[in-house]
This record gives sequence, structure tokens and C-alpha cells, in this order.
Amino acid sequence: MKNIYLLLLFILSINYTAQQLPMTEKVDITWGNDIKMKKGSYYRDVIDVDENSIYMSKWVKNDFIIELFNSKMISTQQETIDMSFDGKRDVMLEGIFLFGDDFIIMGSYSDKKTKENSIYYKTVSKNTLTKQSTWKELASMTFEKRRRDGSFSYAMSPDSNKLMLYYDLPILDKDAPAKFGFKVFDLGMKMDWEKELELGYGEKLFSIQNYRLSNKGDVYLIGQEFDLSQYKMFSKREPSDRKYHILAYQNQGKKFKDFNVVLKDTFINDISYAIDEDVLVCAGFYSINGRNSIKGTFYMTIDLNTQAVLKSTFKEIPEDFITQDWTEKQLNKAKKKESKKGKKIEAYEFDLRDFVLKDGGGARLLAEQYYVHVVTTTTTDANGNTTTRTTYHYYYNDVYIIDIAADGSINWLSKVDKYQHSINDGGYRSSYSLHVKEDKMYLMYNLRAKDYYEKEERTEMSRKDKKAYLTFISEVDNKGNIVDEILINNSEEETYVIPKFCEQITSNKTLIYTGKGKTQKMGIATFK
Repeated sequence: MKNIYLLLLFILSINYTAQQLPMTEKVDITWGNDIKMKKGSYYRDVIDVDENSIYMSKWVKNDFIIELFNSKMISTQQETIDMSFDGKRDVMLEGIFLFGDDFIIMGSYSDKKTKENSIYYKTVSKNTLTKQSTWKELASMTFEKRRRDGSFSYAMSPDSNKLMLYYDLPILDKDAPAKFGFKVFDLGMKMDWEKELELGYGEKLFSIQNYRLSNKGDVYLIGQEFDLSQYKMFSKREPSDRKYHILAYQNQGKKFKDFNVVLKDTFINDISYAIDEDVLVCAGFYSINGRNSIKGTFYMTIDLNTQAVLKSTFKEIPEDFITQDWTEKQLNKAKKKESKKGKKIEAYEFDLRDFVLKDGGGARLLAEQYYVHVVTTTTTDANGNTTTRTTYHYYYNDVYIIDIAADGSINWLSKVDKYQHSINDGGYRSSYSLHVKEDKMYLMYNLRAKDYYEKEERTEMSRKDKKAYLTFISEVDNKGNIVDEILINNSEEETYVIPKFCEQITSNKTLIYTGKGKTQKMGIATFK
């Protein structure tokens, strides 16, 4: 009887194991030591990574620190950065990055007495970390009201040899057009050229959304033009209400070009672009309905010298691809809206996350379904005292992957299935990290086992395995085929991967950052 019982257990274990994804053999992970964090301290970001070193920035209460780790992820040096620029006042950190042989730290200070908002920089030697320069002013602007004192940001050229400081100038008159400026610097923070501009589109409202700096030092801005009187939350919108422009400032600002990105009778709901030598490559998503949804994708290439449109295509995403995981109830509801209100069946709440250019032309777009659901509840106790509580639900779900050929046609579409829901944490452990190796892509993301496995599969899983928190890795090949495997069982490792902090170092290595409570840990994932 005992032998029969053992045989039964063995058979069940075979079935149980067969139903679970294997631990991947495509990636090796080398872990560093546990890092114990003090109260009030946290890592801000990864500044720089190479084969031998990892540089992280962190706050320890009010101290800003650069920390150096060796190739084994062991901390070897920490240096506190002096954030005081006049001995009395500290600047507000705007960013830190490697530029040449030095780290550049940018900080701003808005002086309400003099009504000046200024940005400064200082250098820190990457070799020693102990050699710090004094603060030097990069730009300053006058404001009238503190809440309209302007803002600063920056961008680096792809080869990291040029830097652009971008700034929105303060609004002095509510009826005046918005103004902005930028300065371009060479290595050593020597200014190459600068320009201040007024966004002149008549009575239309225009807002800059993002910007690029080319290796030549040319500046490209992408912005949206729309008529504020027509742009109402619940009014019927027309494609003509919103237009995208890519503004090019070339040859040290001496040449200006305005590329109007228009798709006839459609709304552009998400857009990205890149500079590939003398060609502007632009792609994104469009909608027929005009709200937070996508119907298809578009792809454009523009000659930067002649402004000629070389290619311009747009393709619908097949309806069966969009609805493949919808319930019958969801599908019927969408079809009713389409027949009664003319609302097309579209994919909702997808944001363009990654835009990967392919060798030989074409691109891959990765879009993630992301939205926040806010729930506010008010309760009253026996004494009539009311308490209001607001809960933020963060959702990071499926990832669409669209492979676009050089001629603008869609080669294939694939979808990485995931469901991530968290509360009041900003989605700290959610979303994904992307690793690109030759013609393959790897998406790394966290899921609870119960959110991955089907109900039938979970019936034979132990309680512990059902509750397991796993880091998955999805390999996407050049045909769109997807293979899911388990990279880390976080429940066993007793730490949790933070995808937003992970970073590809080389063609076959990615830095993995994990945390649990006051303990952090880093690892190097090597793709075979």
C-alpha cells in the first residue's frame, strides 16, 4: 500500500512539474551582496555602468551621494556631493549623468526675493569621485510668480559627445505665446550655440512634448498644436483639432524646418522618432475614435536635408488581434457601440514605451497597457466625523509588439500577456525591462503565479507555489514568436526585481536591481 501511495505522489509530481514553466537556461545571474539601507535613504538611479563598475546615486536623508560598486556588485566607495551653492542654500537636484570623463550634476534654485530661477552645474571626476568643482551658472531667467518660474531639463546626443540644456521660459503674460530656449554644449561644457524662441502658431496652443539632440548638435523638438477652444474633455473632436510638428534647428540654429506630421482623418495618439544619419524616422499609433485608444500604427521617414517624405504608411491592427483575450461580454458591448455610436473597436490605454530601430530599416514598437484607477471613499463614524480616503490602483498589463518593415508594412504583431496590479505604490515593481540582443528581444517583468497560470493548472499547485512572486522573461524572436520562462523565483530569493531600475549594459548583459524592505541587491544577467 505504501509503494502505491509513493507511486501516486510521483505521478502527480510529474504532472505538476509539466504544467509549470521551466527556469530559464538562457540567462545566468551573478548576484552581489545584500545592501542594507538606512532609514530615510534610497537609491535614486543608475548613473553609469560598464564592464567593471556600477555608479549609483542615492539620498541618505539630506545627503546626496555617489556610490561605486565593482564588477562583483560590492560597494567600494561612497562620496557625498556638496549641494550648497553659496554656503547657505542648496540647489534642487535636476539630474546627474556622465559627460566625457566627468559626472555632471545639475541643480536649480528659484529665488523668490530676486525673482530669478537659475540652473547650475558642477563636475565630479569619475576616476576619483573626490574631485568636485564649484557650482557654475548655466542659465537664469526672471519670473513674476513663483508657480510660473519656468523649468529646466536636458538631453544627450546618441554618441554622448554633446549636451543640450532645454528650458521653458516663465509665463509673464497669460495671453502671450509660450517661449522656450536651449543651449548646446560640447565636451568640457563649452557652449556650441544657443537659441531662445517663441512658439508662434497664431491663436493655436502649442506644447513641446519631447526633444532630441543629434550627434551633429542639431536640435529636434516634437510638439502638439491644438485649438484650446475646441479641445474640451467631452466635446466631439476632429483630427484637424490636433496636429503634431517636429521642429528641426540645424547648423547651429541657422536652418529651421517644420515637419508637419499628419494622418488624414485619424488622430495621432502616440508618437516617437529617431535620427538615423540624415533621415528622420517617425512612428506611433493612431485612432479613429480620438480618445485613449489605438486602431493602428503609422511609419514615416523624412529626408532631413530636402524635407521630402520618403515613406508614409499606416496600417490597422487586425480586430481579432485586439480582441483575442476579450470576454464575450466585452466584445458584445464594443460591437454595440460600433453599430449605435460609430465607435470603432480599438485597443484601450496603450502607451508607446520603446521605439527600436532595426538594421536595414524599419522599427519595432512596444506599447504597454497602462492606467490608474482612483477610488475615493468617505465614511462617517457615530459622532458624525467624516474620513475620506483615496486609493490609487496602478495597472500595467499586456505589451503589444509591432514589427514594421523598411517599406512601412507590418511584418508581424505579437503580445506579451501580463497582468500587474498594485495599490498606492506608483507601480514600483510593475512594467517591464527590455533587453535587445541582435534580432531578438527579451522582456523581463514580475507576475504573481496565480496571475499567470490558468485555474486548471493551479489546482495541482501547492499553496506556496500559487502565492509565489515570479520574474518572467519572454524571448521574442525575429518572427514574433514568444517563449516565456521563469528567470527568478522572488519568493525563494526573498527579494523583488524592480524593472524600472534594470538597465542593459552591453549586447549580452543587463543590470538587475532588486529590493525588499530595507535590503537591496544587484545582479548581472548574462544572456547566452
